[in-house]
Amino acid sequence: MDRLTEKLRLLQNIVPDDDFALSAKFSILASEKPSPSARLAFPKFWIGSVVMAATILVILLIGDIKPPSVTKSVSEIASIDSVAASFEADIDITLKEIRSYGESAEKTSVALYEASSNGPTHMNSSLIKKEFDTLNVTLPDPDEANRLLEQALF
Repeated sequence: MDRLTEKLRLLQNIVPDDDFALSAKFSILASEKPSPSARLAFPKFWIGSVVMAATILVILLIGDIKPPSVTKSVSEIASIDSVAASFEADIDITLKEIRSYGESAEKTSVALYEASSNGPTHMNSSLIKKEFDTLNVTLPDPDEANRLLEQALF
């Protein structure tokens, strides 16, 4: 470590000779000339800024720019309420359908389980007739069904 510091102390006193110093100085001064594009960039920036400011001023003076209005008329609010009520009714119908599908899927699952666990007894015609008699099935009137469908569609 001491040898390294001794060598660095010796190198600390190195001075270039006069001819090299003079040539290096001239080469540095010769290479630092500003380019013509750098001289033109500053005025172009100001010209661009002035043109942009003038354009904004003309737009503001000629154009009738107003802030957006937040107030709504009574008819617009009523129409929004009616549309919201329609969406709410559609969502309610959809929720009822989902609930109905869930219940029917559960009943179907139970029926399939019973049919598979009882073997072929579920195909006995006397058992089917007996179960049908216990069910309270009211078949809808086709004319009433058509009327309800037309009412729902129109």
